[in-house]
Amino acid sequence: MSFEGAESLAQRNEQISKTVVAPMDLGHDALVKAHLFSVGDQDHILLVLAHHTVADRDSLGLMLQEVAAGYSALVAGTHA
Repeated sequence: MSFEGAESLAQRNEQISKTVVAPMDLGHDALVKAHLFSVGDQDHILLVLAHHTVADRDSLGLMLQEVAAGYSALVAGTHA
């Protein structure tokens, strides 16, 4: 989803809020979901939602470290 400009800031915030508060249907939804919001040509927001039964603070911290290492490697043109 792409958002640019001041008008789109409100739209982006509204869409992110709706995404965050939407209930998870444990019978049909993935227990971990990722959403990528484009806020410009080079700027993005990665939103990761995880049900509490599959993620805790430690596992989310590890996932964040892995995503950051992968992104840094991608930018540097190396392997993570």
